[in-house]
Amino acid sequence: FTLSGFLITTLLLAEHDRHGRTDLRRFWSRRFRRLLPASWLCLAGVLVFAVTVATSAQLVTLRREVPAALAEVANWQLIRSGTSYADIFTAPSPVQHFWSLAIEEQFYLLFPLFMVGLFALGRRRGDPRRTVAAGLGVAIAASLLVTWLLRDAPVDRIYYGTDTRSAELTVGALLAVGLHGRRVPRAWVDVVAWVGLAALGV
Repeated sequence: FTLSGFLITTLLLAEHDRHGRTDLRRFWSRRFRRLLPASWLCLAGVLVFAVTVATSAQLVTLRREVPAALAEVANWQLIRSGTSYADIFTAPSPVQHFWSLAIEEQFYLLFPLFMVGLFALGRRRGDPRRTVAAGLGVAIAASLLVTWLLRDAPVDRIYYGTDTRSAELTVGALLAVGLHGRRVPRAWVDVVAWVGLAALGV
């Protein structure tokens, strides 16, 4: 999620630098052309599975899960149905993995609108970079606040939620803003990479 936030924001910033605006239709068209064909092909395979070898219990769940995956709201459907992520180890659904793609697609749909608003506000204030960074900081704080408020909710509500996961995406976006247009010494990148790898190991 953080890598996606970083890459998408880098694309938006580069386009804004070149043209002074964001072509939302072009942006959405490129994202959807990259992701949706493979997604639809996978769902077509699931439908073949459903009409050939799926059990009656699997058919019941697939009737609600496939339309949700097609509409890119699989994560919210899993929350609504009370499906635990742990089910993937006991009674896996062939479309359960669509929860993360759904969050990405929702981000791709809504985040550019948020950025366009921040760009416009930044132009009026005469400090676009700082305004965008501040807006992203507020978005991160809001997501963390929602997560804290839901601390007594079922853990899968936090795990699957777009609102609770958006902090991860927006941290990547904030990193992209901080690095945009700046040359970072390769030695610094190497040091940060090794520190990050060590932290993951721990």
